[in-house]
Amino acid sequence: MSKQSEAKAEQNYRKTADTCANCAHFESTIKTIKSGWYGTWHEETGKRCTLGGFAVGKTATCDRHVLVDRSKS
Repeated sequence: MSKQSEAKAEQNYRKTADTCANCAHFESTIKTIKSGWYGTWHEETGKRCTLGGFAVGKTATCDRHVLVDRSKS
């Protein structure tokens, strides 16, 4: 293992940021707006934290963040 790889492992380096968008407590509603030959447009509304019930921004975070890999769903 190289010195850079060891340093990354020691510092728990990762590319995914801890944000509300990838948290297990994040909830939202996705609505289809337009669909046609050019593709489909979606609107995401009702972005909320299921723990506190308050509105959140996708790039925000808090101390109760629980990372979820949504790419597999």
